[in-house]
Amino acid sequence: MAAPAPSLSQSMSADSKSLRIAICGAGVGGLTLALTIGTHNPQHQLDLYEAGAEISTTGAGVAVWARTFEVLQLLGLDERMKERGITLDGADRLHTGPKFRRSDQPEAGHNFLTDAVPTGGLAMHRPDLIGLLKDSLPSNCVVHLNKRMTTYMTSSPITIHFTDGTTATADVLVGSDGVRSATRETMFDELARIHPEGLDGMTREDLIRCKDPVWTGTVAYRSVFSAEKLRRLDPMHPGLENHFLALGKDRHIVSYPIARRTLINFIAFDTIPGGEGTTFSSGKWVQDVPVAEVRELFRGWEPWMQTLLECADTPSRWAVHVTAPLPFYSHDNVALLGDAAHAMMTHFGAGAGQAIESAYILGRILSHPSTTPQTIGHALQVYSAIRKPFANGIVEKTRLMGLMYEFNAPGLYDGRRGEGEGEGLEALGELIRREWEWVGMHGIREDWERAERMLGTVRD
Repeated sequence: MAAPAPSLSQSMSADSKSLRIAICGAGVGGLTLALTIGTHNPQHQLDLYEAGAEISTTGAGVAVWARTFEVLQLLGLDERMKERGITLDGADRLHTGPKFRRSDQPEAGHNFLTDAVPTGGLAMHRPDLIGLLKDSLPSNCVVHLNKRMTTYMTSSPITIHFTDGTTATADVLVGSDGVRSATRETMFDELARIHPEGLDGMTREDLIRCKDPVWTGTVAYRSVFSAEKLRRLDPMHPGLENHFLALGKDRHIVSYPIARRTLINFIAFDTIPGGEGTTFSSGKWVQDVPVAEVRELFRGWEPWMQTLLECADTPSRWAVHVTAPLPFYSHDNVALLGDAAHAMMTHFGAGAGQAIESAYILGRILSHPSTTPQTIGHALQVYSAIRKPFANGIVEKTRLMGLMYEFNAPGLYDGRRGEGEGEGLEALGELIRREWEWVGMHGIREDWERAERMLGTVRD
């Protein structure tokens, strides 16, 4: 990794087609974007600004489905993954996708849906993925730490302001700065200011709503613990080998092995009826909580879940926020990436994967010969046109999945016991299977081909 440069504002390359690209946020999306650009156009000058004192390699599980793995292959990372023992035929393989069972009862439940994703995928430990991307950063990328962006000015070049009082300039700014994105806030504040009568069918109030995250009404209790700990309590526990979802009314649990099956990724969800769209007012969005808090929520659930809860003794509680469906992912010479553009619920494990897909398409577009200082605006419009329909669609799918998992989807099985329960679960399972089909499909190459056609013929 290159050392931070002495000055954050640097001169333009002599090549009139090269770009100064600022990426704010060194998470999965920002790192993938830097790698993609560096792979396809090493002449661009890349500055990666990270708010923290280091590029964090902490985190839990990341599901890598077919489209995401396709990007990793295109970037040549699958070979590096093999060197680190992460392969599709190894211990990190999710062979068939999750198994679904009803678990909010004291007696043992049963799987009402299996093999939801016949092609399976990978369950990666987030530190493994971040480490892989970080170690692959190109030589034309300079990393700047302790640089939290506060706002930017759309002058030419763009001026970026940081909390430490410094500034930087760039031809292109990419905000990969999370669900609380300062880039998104600045973009839509500015649009609301200069378009008081609204824009593209959106009112000024609509534009203002786009800048802030939206609470889903759900909190997630996360824990990662040793598989050996679970094995000692129950050597035959299905969580040692399988990805499964345990469903109940207004609550559900997700568990799957990661890190070559040495760790278990555990997430328990609790949804407040009517909470969606309200303000989360129970403290910090992310905080450690006593294990008794989560165990009490799932008191009376089946024995397999009680064993997992006994292992998950260091939970943190996350107030799950998403972005409102954005009308576009770019404006002028500024683009939004990852959670800044399409923060979603975790019910497909697709958030990191969608950030990787967006980063790949955006990186290829910014690397294309037709993208010059004069054509940046058009290039970013192509990125938005390609990625917005798909990623916004996944945001909506994840919301629907959450309703299904907790028996709250309108017109579907509502979790009532007794007569009709079996038929209700069977019908629900078929709908869940149908909604999960997309994760087994490819398509990122086709997306890039469409983007390249939209970029138009390169003219000297």
